[in-house]
Amino acid sequence: MVIAQTILSLLLALWGVTVIAGEFKEIRAVTELENKTFEVIGNRPSFYTFSHRGKVLSTVYSQGHP
Repeated sequence: MVIAQTILSLLLALWGVTVIAGEFKEIRAVTELENKTFEVIGNRPSFYTFSHRGKVLSTVYSQGHP
């Protein structure tokens, strides 16, 4: 009985994963990157830093300028 439940739960889990996952994507990354320019690919806004500790070392900011 335990083996039957294990096989049934495995099949149910496999079915659930394939249904919930949606459409599969192409494995090759080239298909997604074909229509993008180099500027778009290299753009990483999460690395933009405007307020950092380097301001303390700058001569412009140490003279009281904003």
